[in-house]
Amino acid sequence: MTFNMRRIVLLAILLQPTLFLLAGKPTKDTTLFNFGSKTVTSKEFYKGFSKNKDKGYVSKPSEVDEYLELYKKFKLKVQDAYDQGLDTTEEFKTELATYRKQIAKPYLTDKIVNEQLVNEAYERMKYEVKASHILIVVRPFASPQDTLLAFKRINSIKNKIDSGLIGFENAAVEYSEDPSASNNQGSLGYFTAFQMIYEFENYAFNTSVGKVSKVFRTEFGYHIVKVMDKRLSKGEISVRQIKIEMNPNPSQEEVLEAEAKINEVYKKLQSEEKFVSLVQQYSEDASSVLKNGELPLFSMTSVRYPENFKNTAFSLVKDGDYSGPIQTANGFHILQRIALKSIDSLSKIKGSILNKISRDSRQYRNTLAVYGKAKKIYKFKENKKYNALLVKNLDSSLLIGELMVDSNKVKTAAFAATLFALGKVKKSYSVKDFTKWLVEVQKPSNSKSMSSVLEQYYQAYRMQIIMDYYENDLENTN
Repeated sequence: MTFNMRRIVLLAILLQPTLFLLAGKPTKDTTLFNFGSKTVTSKEFYKGFSKNKDKGYVSKPSEVDEYLELYKKFKLKVQDAYDQGLDTTEEFKTELATYRKQIAKPYLTDKIVNEQLVNEAYERMKYEVKASHILIVVRPFASPQDTLLAFKRINSIKNKIDSGLIGFENAAVEYSEDPSASNNQGSLGYFTAFQMIYEFENYAFNTSVGKVSKVFRTEFGYHIVKVMDKRLSKGEISVRQIKIEMNPNPSQEEVLEAEAKINEVYKKLQSEEKFVSLVQQYSEDASSVLKNGELPLFSMTSVRYPENFKNTAFSLVKDGDYSGPIQTANGFHILQRIALKSIDSLSKIKGSILNKISRDSRQYRNTLAVYGKAKKIYKFKENKKYNALLVKNLDSSLLIGELMVDSNKVKTAAFAATLFALGKVKKSYSVKDFTKWLVEVQKPSNSKSMSSVLEQYYQAYRMQIIMDYYENDLENTN
């Protein structure tokens, strides 16, 4: 980039930077240099110089002088870019908006809550919980009547279980609205952190073995959970396999033929033929043959493999050990252990945990913490009659996702009524504002209750408005 030196004149340095930097943070804010009508002070320079230095770092005179020269060039280049109007181009605006979005992310999470979520998840990853559940379906937009009916129903089931009138497994078969309950008696097998929705995970991990949880609600409905077992995680294992495949629902003859093939391979292994060599000769799993039979890492909670497959793999005592033939729904297998990997230290997998949290329902706890903080910052005040206002002024076409904006109606005093206000910035949001937003986001609902549907939409609208305002105002709050 060229410098427009006729418009930008760097004036003399008024203070040797090495003196105040070597002496520590400047106590007085003194002008270092001027360019055009702009001024750079000692405190501004010190802030930039020390930004990436460790506490207590001792600066060398040559290092300070070198940074000063770079800083002068940086300031001149930025000013030259402004003079050329580069900050007004669409390309720049788009790039800047993307960059701002990226650096805003850490400020939209609560550090304390985030740390708690990381530590909680890591501790849970050390364990595997085996649980069964009973579900009574009720959707988020359900009417108060339907919600109450579902709650009473599951509460009645729990009372029968608690009083010994029916066993949990039998109750799951008889009452649960989880379609799989009739086959598995409500059993979910073993699972660990991040494998269930967060609310469900909480009750499973916080309920004692052999006990039934309190009734709780998720996006799917009301649940009760019985914890059958809790054990230490066995980590992740890497194995090779030799597989003889079978078609779904094979005949007895096909099963015997496949079994004979795998037994022949097993005899060759016992005669000390190499496992990898036998993979290449006999295995019928095309994808793993390309990797000498190696399968991706898996744990005892992985849903990709059946229980006897996982149990066999984890029963192998040391690397290189191989199993006898086992049968699964799609063939016969012989497994060889490559390596067993225990859970890494928190420092090694913290980034991975944070990434999972950002994509998990537990992230909502973070959002709620920041949301509460923003409400305090902006002195949030709400019209306590907001729901009645909305029900009165919006029609039931919302329930089928076809609410329209009546241009005459929105001009009335009722639509000008305030739903909530941000007192610090003197900004209020009306029924009209909410309605315009609602028309854009509405979807058909199974609910027949306008009050319930409006409440759900309003809660989402309120949170979005406040969080968006907070994000756009970060330069002032941070």
